[in-house]
Amino acid sequence: MGLGDASMLVVDRILSGNKNFSQLDIIKNQVTNVGIKYLANCLKHSNDTLVHINIGCNNIQPEGAQYFFNCLQDHPSLVSLDLANADCFKSKIKIGTKGAECLSLMLKRPQCLISHLDLTDNALTVEAFNLIIEGARACQNLISLNLT
Repeated sequence: MGLGDASMLVVDRILSGNKNFSQLDIIKNQVTNVGIKYLANCLKHSNDTLVHINIGCNNIQPEGAQYFFNCLQDHPSLVSLDLANADCFKSKIKIGTKGAECLSLMLKRPQCLISHLDLTDNALTVEAFNLIIEGARACQNLISLNLT
């Protein structure tokens, strides 16, 4: 749909005002670090009902990924997180080492409910890969991890 950063302000208002949503899929749009910060703030302060988030194939860079994972640290219901870049033509999420470090910390938290994590085609460095594996090993609920 070509949703960009300004659209995330609208998504924020929708999610903040309605606690019935359990899934959010904004794959293959034009969201950048700015837009993901809007969404992350909503998830941290206004919405605790989402169980599945798919933000793959957007133009989110390490700074945005880091902010996003930090805001999800205490999300009480999130069980599935999809950041896959499969079949992307332009925009790709690049979580980088700093983003991987924040993701690892999130996975290590005892209250983390993530059971499915997809990081397909994220061009992870060896250091980022090792950080994610470290977090995945500590996550008590993780049953599916895709790093292809």
